[in-house]
Amino acid sequence: MFRKLHVPRFVRDYALVAFIAMLVVGWFARRPAAPVFDGDAPPIHLTGTDGQTFDLAQHIGQPVLLVFWAEWCGVCQTQVKDLNRLHADRADVAILGIAVDSGDNDAVKIHARKHGIDFPVAATVPGVTKDYQVSALPTNIFIDAQGNVTDAVVGALNYAGFQQRL
Repeated sequence: MFRKLHVPRFVRDYALVAFIAMLVVGWFARRPAAPVFDGDAPPIHLTGTDGQTFDLAQHIGQPVLLVFWAEWCGVCQTQVKDLNRLHADRADVAILGIAVDSGDNDAVKIHARKHGIDFPVAATVPGVTKDYQVSALPTNIFIDAQGNVTDAVVGALNYAGFQQRL
């Protein structure tokens, strides 16, 4: 009653390749884009867990690395060791970890200690993640000595990746 339809092998192979290509393109299309800045970094004024004030304007003359992270972000934790090393090796670079959705400074201080973070950290305040276009974590923002954003990377970096961008 039903006849089996014969489909040439090359048609099936091309269909399979097209399907896989569509999946790959779809996967990369979903990846959050890195923030794009035109010149000056947005102002930022936060109080760290150590009680020290971090004002971006006070760091003109030195490179700055802003690391947006969260306590619950496993990928964020993979770059902590390299950030600690960078903090120890590069005293000329101001590093600030900005905790997103991780509580107030008291909670962030506990999280930082738990994850072995040695560089300064602060809980974010409303508007900072919007100003820096943070759509995924971690987001690493590189600011030059003149206060211009030179690069932004969504995703974890290693020591060499940080050094290359500074």
